[in-house]
Amino acid sequence: MNPRTGYLLLGGLVLALGVVVVVSLPRDGAPAPPSPEVGPLGSAASADGPRDAGGPRTLDHPLEAAFEMAILTDRTEADLLPIVDAKHVASLLGSAHCGTSCERVRAFVLDKQRFDTEIIRTDDWQLPPEASFPTIAKGLTPEQRASLKNLPNVVVVRAHAPADRAQWAARAGFAATAALAEHLRGYVYDEVSRRIEDAPAFATHAIREPESESAFRPDRVVIHQYRQDDGTLRLLSLGMARFGTVDVEIRGGALVDSTRLGLLLNGVLWRLASGQTTTPFSVAIDDIARANQTSTKELAVTRGATTEIDLVETERVEGDPENEMLRVVAGGSESCDAALRALFGSTTDIVARAEDAPELVAIRLRAGKAWPRVVQARQSGASVMLKGRFRAPDAGAESMWVDVASCAGDACTGALTNSPVLVTDLEPGTRVKVERADLVDYLIRWPDGGVEGGESIAALSRR
Repeated sequence: MNPRTGYLLLGGLVLALGVVVVVSLPRDGAPAPPSPEVGPLGSAASADGPRDAGGPRTLDHPLEAAFEMAILTDRTEADLLPIVDAKHVASLLGSAHCGTSCERVRAFVLDKQRFDTEIIRTDDWQLPPEASFPTIAKGLTPEQRASLKNLPNVVVVRAHAPADRAQWAARAGFAATAALAEHLRGYVYDEVSRRIEDAPAFATHAIREPESESAFRPDRVVIHQYRQDDGTLRLLSLGMARFGTVDVEIRGGALVDSTRLGLLLNGVLWRLASGQTTTPFSVAIDDIARANQTSTKELAVTRGATTEIDLVETERVEGDPENEMLRVVAGGSESCDAALRALFGSTTDIVARAEDAPELVAIRLRAGKAWPRVVQARQSGASVMLKGRFRAPDAGAESMWVDVASCAGDACTGALTNSPVLVTDLEPGTRVKVERADLVDYLIRWPDGGVEGGESIAALSRR
């Protein structure tokens, strides 16, 4: 089996990124890579000597930031050879791909020790099953999705470098991939997010922020989220190797807190990608707003709120990638309850606001159209969770997840997994029915570990 197929996770939204990097000495005459503006990630905690066990600790980071992306193309290998040459790739780069940093990104691309491309037969690259294309390539037309299996070659773009705040490996990797995909009119497959996009859609992920600003943005990594056996949530980031740092997980959170946990986790990731090298550290609500591309006003919280974050060793579960990984303890607890209250306030208010968010309304409409596939998946043996709208006794509604046991017609029955906030006449474990008309979202976990759906999880983590 191709080793890359082992990156599939048993639950959540996507895959993990696995990259092996070899550190090489510069070749004579090779252009020097851009020099970092700040020290590399993973440097000593301070110059004042070792810390005691109760004080700040230096985080262990990967040796390098590592980026890998694949472009599916209809071009032959002979056609591709001159196109993927580093000099040609550098010539394609413009402000749409690298903002005001293009000169330094071009220098990076020309450094053979830091950047390379490879042409691989698509059959050898092993794409996900064609049956998953409607989910992982949902932005493509049916005709485009049907064409993917016939594209003969894959151009693999790789970049690696010591991690620093400017994040040159990620900048160059995203820029070169976007420029090549545009030139080839190809489709970009990101194994980390298990996502296939056309060139214009992928270009939206390019890092165009100034070098003085953080290169982290939620759409450049993935948060994998699923319910654990004890009914609590587990969130795990995937793709932080692109920023030369560890992936991070939260365990033990309540399902009703999925929105706030996603926002908090993005805030932690933002700090790590921005150069945080010691733990514990503080995360402010302003950091969380910047990380999630929003404002404290939109989050409807009070500016100035902070919480202490500690990152501790954790145990892997079956299906986890081999990424370096740490677990979040926020506000003194792994469930992050106190931290969420300090940062965001009332759970009831947040639940009520989320129900009518335009993005979530659009996800509800798409989920309703996917109902036949959901029912078929459950009948074929897949594990299915449905998110349905339940009316509160007084007024309003609350969207909650149900672990489906059976489906018939336009309704599925199963056990409620949330702890209700507004719908006080229900409790976790209650046997409930989700009608097609009340469907908000779905999450299918196939026996092979593949996952479909869960759009609202990603949307809520961005809010």
